[in-house]
Amino acid sequence: MLGAGSETEHSRGVFGITWLLPLNIESRYWLDTDGGGRFAFAKAFAQPPRLALLG
Repeated sequence: MLGAGSETEHSRGVFGITWLLPLNIESRYWLDTDGGGRFAFAKAFAQPPRLALLG
C-alpha cells in the first residue's frame, strides 16, 4: 500500500511524452526502467458554438 511513510521493495523510473497528431488526436507514450512501455490515443470532438443538437 502506498502512502506517507511507506517503503516499497522495488522502485522504477518512468519517462513519457505527449504528442498532438493531425486531426487533433492526442497520443501518449511511456517507457519504464523495467523495459515495459505503453501508449494511448485520445480524440476530442469540438462542438462549434452555433451547432445545436435538438431531439
